[in-house]
Amino acid sequence: MNCFYHSELIAVGTCQDCKKGLCSTCAAKYTIVICPQCNENRLRNEKSIIRKEFNQYITAGVLILLFFGFVIYNQPPSLPEGGFIDNLNAYISWGFILLMVAYSVASIVAGWKALGSLTSGRFIVSMPIIGWLIYAGVKLILAATIGPVVLPIRIYKNVKRLNEMGNISQLNAQPIQNQ
Repeated sequence: MNCFYHSELIAVGTCQDCKKGLCSTCAAKYTIVICPQCNENRLRNEKSIIRKEFNQYITAGVLILLFFGFVIYNQPPSLPEGGFIDNLNAYISWGFILLMVAYSVASIVAGWKALGSLTSGRFIVSMPIIGWLIYAGVKLILAATIGPVVLPIRIYKNVKRLNEMGNISQLNAQPIQNQ
C-alpha cells in the first residue's frame, strides 16, 4: 500500500481513524499516526466540546443573574434616601453580590464536571432511585465545595488548549512536502 498523500512512497502506517496509508513523513507529523483530515476532525470536535462547556458556565451564571434580577426588580432592596451617587456603594455591593452568586453557580457546573470524570456510568445505572438521589445530593454538595477552585483551573486549561489547537490548525494549513 502507498501513502494516500504521496502515491510514490510506500506507506509505513495507517491513520487510526480512517485507515488511510501514510508514509514516514505523514505518519510522523503528529504524536499519533493520523492523517491531517482526521486530525482536523478531532480538533473540531474538541473545540466544540470546550465551547459547549464555556456555554454551560455562562448559561448557569446568566440564568441565576436573571432570576435575581427579576426578584430584585419585584422586591427592590431598601436604600437610604438620596440619588444614585448617594447610593453608589449600595449598588456596587449588590452588583458584587450578584456576580459572586453567578460565579458560585457557574462553579457548581465546573465541580460537577470534574466529579463526573471520576465516577463510572455503570455505577449510577445500577443504583436504586433513592441511592441515585443520595448520590446526586452528595455530588452536588461536593461540586459546590470544589467548584470555586476547579472553575478557574478548567477555564485556564480550556483556553490554553484552544490556543494550542489554533497553532495546530496553522500547522495543518501548511502543505505536506514530498520527500
